[in-house]
Amino acid sequence: MVATVVELWRYPVKSLLGEVLAEVELEERGVAGDRLYAVTDRAGKLGSGKTSKRFRRLDGLFELRARVAGEQTFVTVPDGRELATDDPELDAFLSDRYEDELRIARETEVSHHDAYPLHLLTTSSIEWLAKQLPASQIDRRRFRP
Repeated sequence: MVATVVELWRYPVKSLLGEVLAEVELEERGVAGDRLYAVTDRAGKLGSGKTSKRFRRLDGLFELRARVAGEQTFVTVPDGRELATDDPELDAFLSDRYEDELRIARETEVSHHDAYPLHLLTTSSIEWLAKQLPASQIDRRRFRP
């Protein structure tokens, strides 16, 4: 069997859209620069597509895109502005958007990964799932570690 890598993704900010890369560097915590940041609330919960003890559901995070340029991480907001993760304007944007005090926080001792630092997804598994759920739209971007 021969395997071909079709895409390599990195998500610099947890639960935001990420970036496709030509190559990645792997570290102990996974892809270098992956999920180094997360949207957090006052209680320290991480913004996510789900609510749990650790996560807070924030609908619309997929309308934001994160990318790394050099040593800086940027978030593109729906109006097209690109704000650095250390720019207070980004925290203000998030707080206004979700009507709560939110901020971008860098990962510390608690990982921003949901489960595992690296995730491999095959095109055949996506095709199989689509056949099993013909009424569903299977978006490969939803399968993130």
